[in-house]
Parts: sequence; structure tokens; C-alpha cells
Amino acid sequence: MKQSIINQCLQGDRKAYQELYNETLPYIIYLCRRYHIKDDVLEDMLQEIYSDMFVALGKYDQNKAPFIQWFRKIGLNRIFKSFRTHNFEMVSIEPFTEQLADNVNEAQEVEESIIQKLVEQLPIGYKTIFNLSTDGFDHDEISNYLGISKSTSRSQLARAKKMLRNQILQLKYSAQ
Repeated sequence: MKQSIINQCLQGDRKAYQELYNETLPYIIYLCRRYHIKDDVLEDMLQEIYSDMFVALGKYDQNKAPFIQWFRKIGLNRIFKSFRTHNFEMVSIEPFTEQLADNVNEAQEVEESIIQKLVEQLPIGYKTIFNLSTDGFDHDEISNYLGISKSTSRSQLARAKKMLRNQILQLKYSAQ
């Protein structure tokens, strides 16, 4: 993101606001979809995210993080605030019975697009924590966002990874 667009926005330039919106909209829609925001609330969620971003734009410091990372954090904060408001529930902590795939190298050979489809099929709690983890958030941040304990975050991530490994291995062996 060009700093000049941000500066123009801070000066109240409406065209710059529109340009910033147009450049970031596909990413924010992707982010909302990734965290399971339904079509019926997507427009409202986008409006809230952009409102939060434009209000906080004066606090953005390009020396601390690239714009898209800063904006992603604003989007995630809004998404998780919505989860807390709507009593988002995590998957129960019952013992996970599927066997752990031992050969991680085999799982790594699967194309990324297939993995993305498998991630979409995870239970929402597993998927949310897996996505946050791959977005670079640690268990402290995840637990704060979702209002869960760090141990719940860790166990849900471990279970999500186990499910993915096993699904990948099933795909691999069924293709042979």
C-alpha cells in the first residue's frame, strides 16, 4: 500500500478513500470468508471493518508493520468481536480419536488448493484457530481474541492439524 494514498486519506481526499477501499476490498472479503462470515452479515461486517480502519488510520505507523498486516489486525478484531457478541462456541474438548499421521512429509506434498479446501471443511473452532495460527498469531493472542484459554487454543490447533494430516493421507492413499 502506498503511503501517499494513506496520507491523502488523512487529508480528507475522498478519491484516496475510494482507492484505498478498492485496493483492499478483495483481501478483506477473503479474510471474512476465511473466518466463516456468512453472506447475510458480510456487508455489515465490511462496513464495520472499514469504519474501524478509517477511524484508526491516523494511528497507522508504517515503521511498525506493513499496511496490510495492520489492516488485517483491525479486520480480525472486528470479526472476533462479532464472534464474542454472537456467543461463538469452540468445538468441545473431548478426546480426538483419529490416529495421528506419522509421515508429515507425505502430507506436505499435497497441493495448497486441496489443503485450503480441507481447511474449509474443519469444524469452525478448529478452522478459526488454524487460520489464526497460520496468520502468525500466538496462543496468547488467539485466546484473547476468542475468549478461550491458551490450553484450549493449543489443543484445538493440535486437533485441527491431526484432522488435516489424516484427511491428506486419506486423499493420497485413495488416489493410488
